[in-house]
Order: sequence, then C-alpha cells, then structure tokens
Amino acid sequence: MSWRNKTTRLILTATIVAAAGVSGSGCKKGSSGGGACVDVGGAACGACRDTTKEPFCAPHYVTPVASGNIKVNGQKGCCGFEDPTLRSNCENILRCIRSQNCADGHDPNKCLCGDNDLARCAAAPDWKGVCAPIYKTALEGGPPGKLIPLFGDPKSPIGIANNTFQCDVDSHCPCGGQKSP
Repeated sequence: MSWRNKTTRLILTATIVAAAGVSGSGCKKGSSGGGACVDVGGAACGACRDTTKEPFCAPHYVTPVASGNIKVNGQKGCCGFEDPTLRSNCENILRCIRSQNCADGHDPNKCLCGDNDLARCAAAPDWKGVCAPIYKTALEGGPPGKLIPLFGDPKSPIGIANNTFQCDVDSHCPCGGQKSP
C-alpha cells in the first residue's frame, strides 16, 4: 500500500470517528479520557439494545459491573468498560462471534467450545472453538477467574460480550455481521 493510500485511509478513519462523536452515535456517556466509544455493532445496534424489552437485554445482563479495579460507566455492552483493554477484549469477542457465525442461535458456547457441550468444555484443558484464542486473551486481561464461570459474568468482558450477543440476537437488533436465527 502506498503512503498516499495509507494517509487517505487514516484521514477517512479519523473523519468517521469524529463524525460519530459529533452525531451522538457513539457511547460517550460517562466516558473518562478514552474518547467516544462506538458500539461495534453500529449505532442502530446500540439504539436497539437500549430500547428492547427482551429479558437478556436487561441492564443486569448487559451492563458491566464494577469489581476490584474494574471501572465502569453505566453504559450497556462493551462501551460500559472504562478501561480500553477490557473494552477492546469485549469488542473482539463480539466481532469474532459475529464474523465467524459460530454461535448456535443466541448461544456463543460453540465459539469457545467447538463441538463440546459446556460441561465437557469446562473440563477440557484447552478449547477448540474458532474464537478460543480471543476468549483466552480476554481472560488474561480481565478480572481473575476461570473462563467458563466468567462466560456470563457482567464483571468480565467475556460475560458482557456473550450476554450482549444474546441480547442482540433475541432482540433482532441490526448488529453488523450478525445473523439472527
């Protein structure tokens, strides 16, 4: 790629990010120093999640919970984590689940476990799912604990990503790259 193409791409990316922040489509509420957080599913996805009445979209499922050194800002989904690493880990899990279409309906277990059910997956020394490396990275960067117990825990980027995915599918939210069952 030429320097001109790289410069053009950088300028376009900066323009899009700036426009999202100005238009209010980002997740700016309560953000501290990290800039606007734009939902990885897109503005329509985040708006859908904020207004749906589906049970898996209730705040206690999809809003990160403060714990130990984990700071949160009250927003639903990955944007609720103040720490950029936790937010990024959460977003990467969501991107993997959506892009790989590895979930079974609204259940992302196969993305981590492959063909193993959750009980066998919990007992396994390693995971075979297509998103397993992404989950492992999030485990290393998140709150202490074992991966399977964190799978739906709102204190963890792993739990928030999985719960947010379930919410988006159940609500039929228009979240880029995601197929509804």
